[in-house]
Amino acid sequence: QRNHFGGSFGGPFWKNKLYFFVNAERIKQDLIVPLAPAPPFQDLPAGYPSPFKDTMTLGRLDWQIKPNMHLFYRFTYEWNGTTKAYGSTYQPFTNRDNTPAHGVGLDFSTGGFQHSIRFGYLKFQNGIVDAVAGNPGVFWPTRGVANIAIRIGSPTTVTRFGPSRLAPQETFQSNKQIKYDGSKLLGGSHILRYGFAYNKIL
Repeated sequence: QRNHFGGSFGGPFWKNKLYFFVNAERIKQDLIVPLAPAPPFQDLPAGYPSPFKDTMTLGRLDWQIKPNMHLFYRFTYEWNGTTKAYGSTYQPFTNRDNTPAHGVGLDFSTGGFQHSIRFGYLKFQNGIVDAVAGNPGVFWPTRGVANIAIRIGSPTTVTRFGPSRLAPQETFQSNKQIKYDGSKLLGGSHILRYGFAYNKIL
């Protein structure tokens, strides 16, 4: 089962000057991951719950400072989580992502020149934790068992037990960017465009 719902709302704080907009969406998905363990493990649970949840939000302010100058600020934030594993395994893990981002933009004109400045900052945080300990009723075949892989038959079928090999694990990343674009109308029939951008990823 999958549910996808959300809404948006916006309008003026100050007519013809300052506007706002907000939006939010939510995805909720319930799945069962099927497993087909090879004998002699065929009597173990044939699947486990694998929920997925994702929330996305956005907010924006627009300010018409002057007829030839416009400024905006935008904030977005997405976070999601899921429980899953790879292959025929009783080693599920829970994955979490958090991604806030900011954006600022300024557009203005001076004489015959047009200017556009953008600044962005994105932060990404990922965390992976073992899902066995938090779900003892579902993943009872792996409780108290070391991380092991049992290979049976030919061709070999692998069934894994114990804590997830991928947990614990964390990833942190940030992205900062500034960008400038300019243009100039030349002779009424040509446009000269120029600019630069700088991007730093940690």
